[in-house]
Amino acid sequence: MDVPVPKGPDSLALADPDACRTLLVDAGFDPSSVTLQTVTHGWRVPTASFIFELEREAGVRTTALLAQQTPAVLHAIRQDIEAGMRPFANPPGFLVPYAAYVISARAGNL
Repeated sequence: MDVPVPKGPDSLALADPDACRTLLVDAGFDPSSVTLQTVTHGWRVPTASFIFELEREAGVRTTALLAQQTPAVLHAIRQDIEAGMRPFANPPGFLVPYAAYVISARAGNL
């Protein structure tokens, strides 16, 4: 289904370490000081439907996309998300792994 959603930035624009470095150097940070470290962690959520509810109520673009769906389609999406959460069951809820960059840099004028 092709539904209109608000335009927004590329959510993966900074997933490329070189793009991060370039952005920081262009902003005046010392190129030799830029470090990127990938860290992983687990996000504890209470229920299998938590992420669906979060996306449906707390976002902008995904919220707009979901708001355009029929009740039957919303139900199917919820079921798919809940099924995808099963491998992350970790009582008393779910532990969803994620990765992020920890980025540090020193100002270029120091």
